[in-house]
Amino acid sequence: MITNLHLHTPLNRWPLWLLPGRLLIFISALAGPVYASADQGSAHQSPQLITRHTVLLMGRPVGEQVTSCLPDGSYRYHFEYSDRGRGPNLDATVAIEPNSGVPTDWKISGLTYMKAAFTESFGVANGRARWQTQGEQGERVTEEGTARFYVSTSDLPAATGLLATALARSESKSMALFPDGNARIEKLSEVEVSPKDQPGPPLKVELYAIVGLDFFPTYIWLDPNREMFAQVEAWTGWIRSGYEESADRLVTEQQRVAAAWSKALAKKYCRKPEHLAIRHAALFDADNGTVKPDMTLIVSGNKIESVSPDAEAKVAPDIEVVDGKGQTLLPGLWDMHTHFAPNRGLLHIICGVTSTRDMGNDIDTLGAMRNRIDAGDEIGPRILMAGFIDGRGPYTGPTKVFADNEEEASAAVDRYASLGYVQIKLYSSLKPALVPFIAKIAHAKGLRLSGHVPAGMTAAEFVQDGADEIQHLNFLFLNFLFDTAKETQTMQRFTAVGEHAPDIDLESPMVSDFVALLKDHKTVIDPTLVVLEELYTSRPGVVEPTFAAIAEHLPIQVRRGFSLGNGLSVSNPNSDNPSVVLQRKILAERQRRTLPIFKDLDERYRAAFSSCLRLVKKLYDADITIVGGTDTLPGYSLHRELELYTEAGIPAAKVLQLATIGAARVMRREAELGSLEPGKLADIVMVEGDPAQNISAIRNVRLVIKDGTIFDIRSLQSELGIEP
Repeated sequence: MITNLHLHTPLNRWPLWLLPGRLLIFISALAGPVYASADQGSAHQSPQLITRHTVLLMGRPVGEQVTSCLPDGSYRYHFEYSDRGRGPNLDATVAIEPNSGVPTDWKISGLTYMKAAFTESFGVANGRARWQTQGEQGERVTEEGTARFYVSTSDLPAATGLLATALARSESKSMALFPDGNARIEKLSEVEVSPKDQPGPPLKVELYAIVGLDFFPTYIWLDPNREMFAQVEAWTGWIRSGYEESADRLVTEQQRVAAAWSKALAKKYCRKPEHLAIRHAALFDADNGTVKPDMTLIVSGNKIESVSPDAEAKVAPDIEVVDGKGQTLLPGLWDMHTHFAPNRGLLHIICGVTSTRDMGNDIDTLGAMRNRIDAGDEIGPRILMAGFIDGRGPYTGPTKVFADNEEEASAAVDRYASLGYVQIKLYSSLKPALVPFIAKIAHAKGLRLSGHVPAGMTAAEFVQDGADEIQHLNFLFLNFLFDTAKETQTMQRFTAVGEHAPDIDLESPMVSDFVALLKDHKTVIDPTLVVLEELYTSRPGVVEPTFAAIAEHLPIQVRRGFSLGNGLSVSNPNSDNPSVVLQRKILAERQRRTLPIFKDLDERYRAAFSSCLRLVKKLYDADITIVGGTDTLPGYSLHRELELYTEAGIPAAKVLQLATIGAARVMRREAELGSLEPGKLADIVMVEGDPAQNISAIRNVRLVIKDGTIFDIRSLQSELGIEP
């Protein structure tokens, strides 16, 4: 569902890990105000200055940021965009120290992407810097003569733009950050662009990388004055208004640069020995769901040569040997719901995920990433591709592939099939009448069919019309709420479930009959519980349960995002707080139930997530096939997804089966993947402990092998700023 399109820094990582991971998608810094450097003579340009940048989603304009220079020399920003009924609406004022370009005062208020009320302030006075948001507050003594930049936790794009400009204009190209950490910037490339339908010479824009905000370099384009021009990805981005048609050129150049960075990492931290023996390890038998003690596994090339008790193993004296005492060998894990972005495969690999299914992406970008990974030029798991199709409309998903009639649907399926896709994913704005037609032609080509349940039909109808699988557990609950929630292409697909799921009797005949229908049709369910856990249980000031076990090991600026409360809003509907007033006004104007969670519903939304866990257990008890998918931060979120299955009551060994051989069977790859057997591909994960007894042991990854290639996990973690 690509649940988020956060426009800022790595703090807003979800769906961006989208993003909208929530694939990690970053669209930072739509506009930076124009201010003078030390040698320019005037502190600010004219108060009449207005800068506009257009936000693009799959090439379509969906919003903008407007920057104004105020009479007192500060800057005002208004930022909003619309994405399927979601999207931020923020106002900010910022005062800037002219020599360093460092903000000395921030005031931000409005709505986040999920329509939560948001306020943030930062200021420097009397030698102290102070900041406060819903998720944190702090202060720190400022150091005279030292520029230090506060990293905002908001969705406001301009924050990273200001940082990029300050870094690029500084002598050292580096700067300390509030509340902690450091950032540095490096120029990588340049491109000439011209505005549409405007005469004049082309503009030379420069690509920079900021290091210190995220696991990966944050790419951003600056103009000749080192002011913000654009930040773009294949799916989405922003660019100075009038230059929208240049976005593709910038994406292409940025991908070239990112690919070179990826290739250097792959060359440095990957190796493929001819032979390898792992001795004295326990081994998880995925077919039987049991653990065999004291085993030896031998790899030859890219395949498993033998698996035997250690006492019977014949290991040549010159072969490389890994001591697996106290460790458990697992088949490589599968994440069955991802949305790839460049280099995010690194996070999958260091977490033991060697196979993934991409559930919707830009065709050219995904194909290029897959080719680089397969060639060994980028570190990442193997990628199976699902083609994304939606109908046109105000809540269309992030895709360039639309089908409003049978002719368009047939052309889309034909194209995906010709490109090696294995599945079709339908989205929420598709006309329900097209589902049986698409199912028929997809199945005729050997493609699976799955997706969101299109608005206007029930999950039962979706299955009866030919869907093999349903993404996201909330769509199962919506099957019983059809009379209450019909606009499920909007945020109603979350809010209706949050409000009403606790009232649904999961032992009632209507639920049991629906589960029987799923069983009869051999329907697969991709619950993405980690997304629902975040939506219904995350609260500002508390580290999200999804990432609580790992937060302290991650870079500080990434870690801060885990306590922002990135789920649905918890607000007092009677508050006179300006951001809450704005929230009520916008919701009233739209007259839609994009309903925030008010305090009197807080427990109800938590109860809704408890209902999600109980429904997963009911599906398991009915022998419905479940696959582990995440739709958010790569790697680590799969660990949490599997933990949630055990919290629902599924035995740990069964959870390991569904994340290994079960996923391979669903994708018809069990002949070569999914279990540790002679002749299969060498996809192997070694973890400390026994995850068949305690599923959380999957977090203790010590060795990862994919297709016979060994990855230097510790060094890769260090490169990404992750502590073991």
